Amino acid sequence: MLTSTQAIKVPGRQITEEQIRLFVKRRKTLPVDTAAAKAGFSARTGYRLQRGSRPPFASKLSRGSRRPDSLAGIFLEEVVPILRKTPELRPVAIFHERQRHHSQLKDGVCRTLERRISQWKAEHGSDRPVIFPQT
Repeated sequence: MLTSTQAIKVPGRQITEEQIRLFVKRRKTLPVDTAAAKAGFSARTGYRLQRGSRPPFASKLSRGSRRPDSLAGIFLEEVVPILRKTPELRPVAIFHERQRHHSQLKDGVCRTLERRISQWKAEHGSDRPVIFPQT
């Protein structure tokens, strides 16, 4: 079953990503109508694709962040030293402590801090013990 991220909606049928790849590959050596027929859709759709109409599942450029980083001056200067000193502290405890010192931190930033701490621990934290099960 196809999902909306794998198919483009056209009148009558849906065209899969695989069909478009096949069309692009065949289009290098064949005319548009022949390449479209071999890919399993109409010549009109082939001309549409050739014209540059981008299917919805085609990768889009990331737009980046729209709001300012509320942890910009806090994470590296205050949170990382705490993590180096006591890595077993939970991110929620660190957040509540930082919230006491910085009143501008809203509750919605807690999850962001948890993600950043998790990423930091994965990159800079202590190694996890390796266990080989005995059989």
